[in-house]
Amino acid sequence: MSKSAISLVKLAALAAVSLLTPAFGAVVSASFDTAATVPVTATGYTATGNTVEFTLNFAPTPGTTLTVVKNTGNGFIVGEFDNLAQGQAVNLTYNGVSYPLVANYYGGTGNDLTLQWANVRPFGWGYNTYGNLGDGTSTDQWVPVPVVPCALAGKTILQLVAGRNTALTLTADGALVAWGGSPGNGATSTTQPVLVDRSGVLAGKTPVAIATGSLHGLVLCKDGTLAAWGDNTYGQLGNGTTTTSAPPVATTLTGVLVGKTLAGCL
Repeated sequence: MSKSAISLVKLAALAAVSLLTPAFGAVVSASFDTAATVPVTATGYTATGNTVEFTLNFAPTPGTTLTVVKNTGNGFIVGEFDNLAQGQAVNLTYNGVSYPLVANYYGGTGNDLTLQWANVRPFGWGYNTYGNLGDGTSTDQWVPVPVVPCALAGKTILQLVAGRNTALTLTADGALVAWGGSPGNGATSTTQPVLVDRSGVLAGKTPVAIATGSLHGLVLCKDGTLAAWGDNTYGQLGNGTTTTSAPPVATTLTGVLVGKTLAGCL
């Protein structure tokens, strides 16, 4: 291959890289023509040092989630856009109508930057012995009833998961709010939303994904650690014991998880 041909190959490679990772200080234009529009797709992405500008060219239906950066790599997006923080409110306007959204760097498959619908409220119905419907009672309900706000008051829900007896949410400000059996606040159950205890193994951590079982909760943190709480009869908490724990405990990352980086949805 001639030197000129080699130079062209190098230039092409550099051009491809520049499409995946914008230059420091770049302004990324995110224009949405439909809900399926994805402005940026990259195998690994660095947002630090750059800014993003949004344009909405259609009227989204309630509950719409817009994907800003589709990250096909295994890790999280590096940093945040200088003008867009995790959990930040984003109001996009189309034809004079404003649509309330919120930024989530751990959306989509767990490591994508998405804009999620901000005005959401949980409802529940069915079995309610442990207060798992969050309506302030332990009475079974056969039609949907709203979850009472309590610890969710003024918060925007990014994720909501529910097991048979436990419900758990992750909010835009990074709070973990639970109700039902094993809510993670030291109680065995609660009929209304409460904050999960963050004073122990979750102190200083950034939760990014959540999951529940019948009577236990789990959370994945940005640093790759796992924490769990609740029933542990079958070793659900993954801490090497079968001892139930009311507050969160660290999941032991040994065996097949040694040296692994955990990212994405639980």
